[in-house]
Amino acid sequence: MALWQEIKIEPQDRKLLIAFGGTGLLIMALGGVFALLMLLVRTPALSILPSGIFYQALTGHGIMMFIFWLGFIQTAFLIAAGTVLIRQRLWSYRLAWLGYGIMVLAALFALTGILRGANVTYHAAVPLARQFSGAWLIYLSFFTLAAGMSFVVVDFIMTILSAIENKFSLRAWATFFKGLPISTFAAIAGLFIAIPGLIAAMKVFGTAFFWSLGMVEILPGAFRMHWHIAFHIYHYMPALALVGVAYVLVEATADARSVYAKQLAKALFLLYPLFVPPTFVYHLLMDPNLAYNVKFMGTSLSLLVGVPTVLHTFIILGMLEARMRGAGYSFFGWLKHLPWG
Repeated sequence: MALWQEIKIEPQDRKLLIAFGGTGLLIMALGGVFALLMLLVRTPALSILPSGIFYQALTGHGIMMFIFWLGFIQTAFLIAAGTVLIRQRLWSYRLAWLGYGIMVLAALFALTGILRGANVTYHAAVPLARQFSGAWLIYLSFFTLAAGMSFVVVDFIMTILSAIENKFSLRAWATFFKGLPISTFAAIAGLFIAIPGLIAAMKVFGTAFFWSLGMVEILPGAFRMHWHIAFHIYHYMPALALVGVAYVLVEATADARSVYAKQLAKALFLLYPLFVPPTFVYHLLMDPNLAYNVKFMGTSLSLLVGVPTVLHTFIILGMLEARMRGAGYSFFGWLKHLPWG
């Protein structure tokens, strides 16, 4: 039986997934509107809007597409990995809905700041943001988003823990992890970079929020460093999530199974928390305050960050190829028999 025929989504889980996924798509559409506004400003044949709108639209596009769209979709992946894929009831639906509500509030904060003219882009650099009176709303939105996502992360962790029958038995833990779907294990591995990233985000943007109100001082170099730590981690989470979703899709659409031991694919996900956090340095190669040796080390490590994704690509393509070749298709003919529909 194909995976899609086996999957059953409980009504409460479906409502949550529709809420997170639907809001994410709505935010992506809003980001597209901001992109259209940028086009209407900068394209010579279509320059029908005042030039001052460009950076406002650029800020809206960057924040909605890079921050909030990804935040909602990745959180939906956590819920699906913790419930649908392992046929487990979510630990607390109230906590998940609370997290969703806080994330929506964060998006409204950001949108309000953008419409008030806080043209800070998604970087919101210190001290340049001081010239925009609505900058505090941007910092508050980033902090609030991280807080809301944290509630869902806690809910996911508790859901996974509740699925283990004997939490004090190493054998029970080993059996549980061995039987986990690859995508659920990917979500668990992602926690090792998601949690430090959320903590870093709340720290840097909480401080920046109070700075924007004139209550504390913040060093531009320190802000720049912590910002890149938080967002470097944040923008590699989609790569991990994408690979996890790809394993679900090839099983659900083509009934393809791994030609390797599942433990190999799971082990590769552990390379993300090993390689991703220390490679944030390559974002700071132009920073004069950073020592050359640190820059060299960061650049060298950055060569490794794509290794797990490349290896997963070979496994996923191998799953598809083995499934199609097993069905009797030729060496290249299997490509056109994939379920493109």
